[in-house]
Amino acid sequence: MVKAILLVPLALLTTFASAANICAYSSRGCGGNYVCCNSISAGKCCYWSNGAYGWAVGLASMSYHYWGGVYHDNQCSVEAGGVEASAGTSKCLSVGSGASSHWWSSNWVMASRQAAPVEKSECLTPNVLGYTWSNKQYQVDVPQGQYENLTKLLDAEDFQTLNALAYEV
Repeated sequence: MVKAILLVPLALLTTFASAANICAYSSRGCGGNYVCCNSISAGKCCYWSNGAYGWAVGLASMSYHYWGGVYHDNQCSVEAGGVEASAGTSKCLSVGSGASSHWWSSNWVMASRQAAPVEKSECLTPNVLGYTWSNKQYQVDVPQGQYENLTKLLDAEDFQTLNALAYEV
């Protein structure tokens, strides 16, 4: 009986496990255009199929002590590095200045030094993209199935078209 009482609060804690934001940037130092998996649950993989992103990865809005990993593949299985941080701490990981390749995916887990590999079915494409135009920062919520189309517009710097969908942040 005591075991059941202790397991219920633990189950509730993991049920309400927070989501976080993982963003892949077009420039080192978490600058430039970006694509994000906002509100991504712990253990889920965020992957971006566009090679323009992944020169830096930003991790934010974690409400638990976390470990965030970056990967050389699009399934969060070939680890390239990672960082451990306290709750509420945002981190930016950048590829080295001499590196000629970038990362393709990222994930986070709570209170663990190493992320467990996840299945391809658990991987998500970004649901937000962002850019700066005319000295203002904009974001676009990416409808399901539209990631490739919208990132093509972003890569082409077609801000006129994107601004019809964007909001200022």
